[in-house]
Amino acid sequence: RNAIIVIICLLLAWFLDPELHNCKTDPDDCVFSLTGSIDSGLPAFELPQFSLQDHNISFSAMVSTLGPAIIIIPILAILESVAIAKAFAAGKPVDANQEMVALGVCNIFGSLVHSMPTTGSFSRTAVNSSSGVKTPLGGLYTGALVILCLAFLMPYCAFIPKASLSAVIMTAV
Repeated sequence: RNAIIVIICLLLAWFLDPELHNCKTDPDDCVFSLTGSIDSGLPAFELPQFSLQDHNISFSAMVSTLGPAIIIIPILAILESVAIAKAFAAGKPVDANQEMVALGVCNIFGSLVHSMPTTGSFSRTAVNSSSGVKTPLGGLYTGALVILCLAFLMPYCAFIPKASLSAVIMTAV
């Protein structure tokens, strides 16, 4: 039902904005605040770059720049993931080691396609829960939909109102 709401809002924005064709290039002239133009296609599968604005930075320089945050941030990410798993476990036991391994594997493979670091997402879990998802297969289904959108539907996703995406997340949480 969440996807239906987003599609209905996309169609409303499409039909109610007389200058919608200009919204991709100049989003300030639109009636609705839209997501805007997003590059389509899948990212290249390659090793991550250790550079910042065309300047190569060594690993030790990055570690010294981050300081204690290089230890604190991963610990907080693991705690967040375990807390979310326990909140939605419905009394079943949660294996923290399994959560840590899953986060590590996701982040290693995610870095090969330039993704953001992954942690347990409370909002994503809440949206899945409110949508009736009961098994981890929902994540595979969501991933397949994301790949489908990236490959074929990105020109149309530019017209989704930001308010509809926010409403789906807020009503789920």
